[in-house]
Amino acid sequence: MPPSAAQLVTTLVAKVCTLDSNGILSGDMLNGLDRLGVQVQQALANSPDATQVAALDRAIQAGARQLSTLGSTLAARCRNAAAVPSATLHLLAACKLAIQLATVARASHLSDSTMALHDCVTLPLECGRALMAGLSGSGSVGSPEHCTALEQEITLLYHLIVLPGRDAAATEHLGAKLTPPEPLLAWLSSVANVLLITMRGPWLGTGSPHRVQAYLFSIINTITSKKGFAAHAAAIQRDNRLQHSLVQLLISALHRAATEVQLPSGRRPASFTWRSMGIVAKLLSTVPLRLTFIERLEQPGFDGSSSSQRVLHNAAQLLLSSPASCPEGTTMVEFGQHWFSLFRLLGTASSSLYTRFKQQQQQGQAPPPAAHQQRMLAQMLLALPQLPAAIRAVHQGVAADAGEGFGEVTQGALMVLDVAYQCFFILDLFRLLAFPNPDQLAAQGAAATGIDSTLGSLAEVPAWFCEGIGDEGPRSAAQGVAAGKALWQLHTAVCRCVHSVAAGSLPLAGNQVKQMLGALDHCMAAALYVNDAVKSETDNHSSTNASNAKPRHLLAMSVAHAEAALVAATVVQPSPDDALLVAAVSLELVLSAVQHGPGALASSAPVRQALEQQAEQCEAAEGSNSATADYIREQLATLALRESQPGDALELAQAAAARSCAYLRCANLAGEGAPAAGKGAGSKRCSKCRVVWYCGTTCSHAAWRAGHRKVCQALGAAKVVEQQAQGQQQREA
Repeated sequence: MPPSAAQLVTTLVAKVCTLDSNGILSGDMLNGLDRLGVQVQQALANSPDATQVAALDRAIQAGARQLSTLGSTLAARCRNAAAVPSATLHLLAACKLAIQLATVARASHLSDSTMALHDCVTLPLECGRALMAGLSGSGSVGSPEHCTALEQEITLLYHLIVLPGRDAAATEHLGAKLTPPEPLLAWLSSVANVLLITMRGPWLGTGSPHRVQAYLFSIINTITSKKGFAAHAAAIQRDNRLQHSLVQLLISALHRAATEVQLPSGRRPASFTWRSMGIVAKLLSTVPLRLTFIERLEQPGFDGSSSSQRVLHNAAQLLLSSPASCPEGTTMVEFGQHWFSLFRLLGTASSSLYTRFKQQQQQGQAPPPAAHQQRMLAQMLLALPQLPAAIRAVHQGVAADAGEGFGEVTQGALMVLDVAYQCFFILDLFRLLAFPNPDQLAAQGAAATGIDSTLGSLAEVPAWFCEGIGDEGPRSAAQGVAAGKALWQLHTAVCRCVHSVAAGSLPLAGNQVKQMLGALDHCMAAALYVNDAVKSETDNHSSTNASNAKPRHLLAMSVAHAEAALVAATVVQPSPDDALLVAAVSLELVLSAVQHGPGALASSAPVRQALEQQAEQCEAAEGSNSATADYIREQLATLALRESQPGDALELAQAAAARSCAYLRCANLAGEGAPAAGKGAGSKRCSKCRVVWYCGTTCSHAAWRAGHRKVCQALGAAKVVEQQAQGQQQREA
C-alpha cells in the first residue's frame, strides 16, 4: 500500500532533521525533496477524505516545529568553522523541505499549517546569519555553496512573506513572529551585500542572481506595504546602511530593465517581467527609500550627466514601452500600480533635477550642456503619448481594488490626487516647446515650488522644465504635430475624468476638481503653443503663408474644453469653501475656449447662462461689489457683441465630430485609441449622418438626446458638400 500524504511528510522531515554531520546529500534525498509536493497531491488524490487531510495538517505542523528547532541547532554548529560546510548543505536541505511544505499547505488550504511554518524563519534568520558570519571570517562569501544556500533561504522567506498575498491573518501572525525586526533586517542586509559583491563577478549558485534580487525586492515591497510589517518598515527607515545597499541594487535593476525592454519581447531574458519592474519603480519612490534614492540621484553619472538624468531616461523608456492593456498573469490592481509607480519614479527624478538646477542658478553656475537638455526634452516627448494610457490603467486598477493594493487611498481619489497633478506639471514642458514668454517662466516655476508635494508624489513632474530647458521649440514640424496629437489625446482623457466626477464615479473634493481643470488649462495652452510653433516652422519653409484657419483638433479641443468647464461649474457641487476656486478656474477655461474655439461658442446660450450663473454665485459669496462678478459681466457684454448665426449649431457639431467620441460629456475612461474621429477602439458611427463617431451606444444615445438629432441631417449634407468641393479641387489640379 502506498504511503499516505502524512507519512510522506513525516518520513522526509525525519530524514532531513537527522542528516549526519558529514552533510552528505544523497541523490535519493534531493529527488525526494523536489518531488514531495507532487507525491503529496497524488496521495491525496488516491485518498481525498477529510481524515487524510487532517493527518497531513498535523504532520506539517509537527514538521514545522522540528525544522524550527533544527534552525537553532545548525546556527550553533556554524560557530565551529570546521562544521560550516556540512551545516551549509544541511541548511540547504532544510530550506528546500520547508518550501515544499509551504507549497503543500497553501495548495491544500491548511491555514494552521501555514501559520506553523512561520516558525521555520529560524533557518535563514538564525542559521543563515550565523553561516554568513562564519563565511565572512573565512573570506568565502559568494562561494558556490553559499550562493546555493542563499537561493533557498530567500525562496523560503519569499514563500512565507510574499505569497500569502492579502491573507491579513497570516501577515499579522508572521509579523509578530518576526518581531523584533532586527534579525530580519540583519539578514536582508547580508543578502544585499552578497548581491553587491557578486555584481562585480560571476554568480556561483545554481540559479540566477536576478531571481534572488527579484525575491529580495518583493520581500521589501511586502514589508513596506502591509500593516502587519509596520514595525519592520519603520526599522528599514532607520537603517541607513540597508537603505543605501537596496537603492544601489534597485537603480542597477532599473538600468538593466530599461535596456532589456528595448529588445523584442521574444528576446527579453526570462528574469524580465512587468510586475518585477513595477516593484523596482515603486520601491525607489516610496517612503523608506525615497530620500536615500534622491541623495543617490545627486551623484554624477558615467557620461557627464547626473544619475537623475539617467533615471529620467530610464523612466521615459519604460513608460514608452509599457503595455497599454493588462498583460497576461497580471491583475488590474497590479497593472494600475505599475503605471502609478512609473510616474512616481519620473516625479522623483524630475524633482531632483529641478532642485539641483535651481541651486546652480542661485550660485551662478553654468546650466547643463545643451545636448543633455535636448536629450531630456526628447525623452519627455516620448513619454507624453502614454499619459492617457496611464489615466486609464490607474483608474481601472483603483476600480478593481478592494482597498489594499493602493494603500489607504481608494476609488478615484488616488487617480485624481496624483494623475491630475502629474498632467499639470508635465504639460509645463510642452508649453516651452513653442517659445514661451520668459516673463511667465519665473511665475510658473514659483508656482510649482509652492505646491504641497504631500498631496501627490507626482506633483514634481517636471516643474524644473519651467526654468527654460526647452527654449528651442520643436525640433521639426513633424515632431510638433506628433506632440499636438498626443496633447489632444491627453486633453480628451482629462475631460473624461471631469465628466466622471460629474457622473459620481470619481468622488472628489472641490480643490481636486480645480487641479483637474488646471491640468486641462495647461493642456490647452501647450497645444496652442505647439500649434503656433508648427505653423511658424511651416511658414518658414513655404513660399506662401499657410492658411490662418484653426486646425480641426484645436476646434474640437475648445468645444470639449468649454463643456468640461461648464460641467465643473454647474454639475459638480464643491463645498462652499471650494466653490469660488472651482468657479474662477472654470471661468478662465470657458473664456479660453471661446477665444480659441469656433465662433459659435461666443453666442452659445449654455455658455452665457453658465457665466451669468457664476456672476450670481460670486455676488452671493462676495457681496454686491464683487470684482469677479463685474469681470464676468464685462466678458458677457463682449460675448453679446457676437449675435447668434443660423449655422452656429452646425459649427459646434462639426467641431465635436472631429473627436473619437462626439458626445462632449463622455465619461468613458476605459476608451482606447487615438482622439480623432473613427480612431478609438470599438468606435461606432452614426448610422444616419455617417459623420460623427461615438465610443459606444451609451454615448450615441446620450448625444442624440442632447441635441445631435437637431443637426444630424445638416451634418450629413455638409459632409456631402465638402466631399464634392474636394473632388472638384482634385479635378482642377
